Amino acid sequence: MKLSRKWLNDFVDVSDISDKEYADLMTMSGSIVEGITKPGAEITNVVVGQILEVVPHPNADKLSVCTVNIGKPDTITIVTGAKNVKPGDIVPVALDGASLPGGISIKTTNMRGVESQGMLCSIGELALTPNDIPGTDNSGILILNDDGNDISLEGVELGDDIRPVLG
Repeated sequence: MKLSRKWLNDFVDVSDISDKEYADLMTMSGSIVEGITKPGAEITNVVVGQILEVVPHPNADKLSVCTVNIGKPDTITIVTGAKNVKPGDIVPVALDGASLPGGISIKTTNMRGVESQGMLCSIGELALTPNDIPGTDNSGILILNDDGNDISLEGVELGDDIRPVLG
């Protein structure tokens, strides 16, 4: 069974102990610790962003063009095929040069005449499952500010690294 320290911290404060100490304490309690994994260990250059605008792609019926705030003075443009994004959504944004699990590299690219400066990420693209983040599913982009999931955005700002948000 997987047990999230982030989830457990909602009930018992374990934020001030190391992973090794946590595993030792769990073992002493009679639990078997098979391993410790860090969500997002393979992820680089993925940040928290906010969708500002979603418009139809001018040259592709099944694509949308999103204007995204990543906490910098200039916004970025991302082309997506996802249908579940809307203005106001807080999402994981893989920027130009990002690395994702499975050896995927993200580069700025021209998608049917529109420059896409990154990618909006689903939980699958971050190598996570709905079991890792209760209240989520695989139906599109991971919406971080969805009331139905167990993601805390307290203290998180646009442009922050996504890994601490994932747990």
